[in-house]
Amino acid sequence: QWISIKKILDNALQKFSYYTADGITVKTDIDEEHDLIWVDGALLEMVLQIIIENAIDSTQNQGTIFISTSMVEIFEENFKPYLEIEIIDNGPGIPKEYIDQIFDPFFTTKDNGTGMGLTLAKKIIEDHHGKIEISSDPGHATQVKILIPYKEKPTNQSKESSN
Repeated sequence: QWISIKKILDNALQKFSYYTADGITVKTDIDEEHDLIWVDGALLEMVLQIIIENAIDSTQNQGTIFISTSMVEIFEENFKPYLEIEIIDNGPGIPKEYIDQIFDPFFTTKDNGTGMGLTLAKKIIEDHHGKIEISSDPGHATQVKILIPYKEKPTNQSKESSN
């Protein structure tokens, strides 16, 4: 359904309000012009919760998470438009020896982790014909880029659907 990415992000962040009140700073830069997207809102919210939870864990509840959205066009795909959601944290980064395994089922570095969060996130994004990429600068930061195919909303429909 057509839904606001800002609304999905706000819902996801609400789940972590305890952390943002106690040491985590979240900064956002949302592209208001390209806010409505055609997705399963509940599933995209789940993806954002997985990524945000990982960012909170990595910063050990004392860091900054920056979330932005913007419209991008992929040159290699004949300028196909995507809504890019970028989440960056200033945690310790992901060690180089782990970066190629992070989407593998059951791979985890957490004591109580299942290793299914990022696997599930990747599956959901791919089911939306999107892409998810993670890059990291060990010792400094991790960047997650989510690309969701973007299309203009037909003008004969209501502005926004709710969950």
